[in-house]
Amino acid sequence: FDPDLDDDMRRLATQYVTVRGSGRISGDDHWGSVHVENIEGDRSMWEPFDREAFLNDPNPRIFDPAEIVRASEPFDVDEFIRVIREGRNA
Repeated sequence: FDPDLDDDMRRLATQYVTVRGSGRISGDDHWGSVHVENIEGDRSMWEPFDREAFLNDPNPRIFDPAEIVRASEPFDVDEFIRVIREGRNA
């Protein structure tokens, strides 16, 4: 994460977030680089899930299999999840 995202990272440390950016996976299935462009709060992790708000969302996100962005190289999902969990404890 770039230093100019430090304030956002601190402010959103205890919330679910949406992270936008891009990255590259090397030939040996390791993340070569990740460039985060934007971090936005989604909701607080302490806030209970609001089923009614979810069901009544006027602009729901619709799953469209034709719009899936696929990884160009196969990668190790378990390794990806491990790295995310390590980052939470940093």
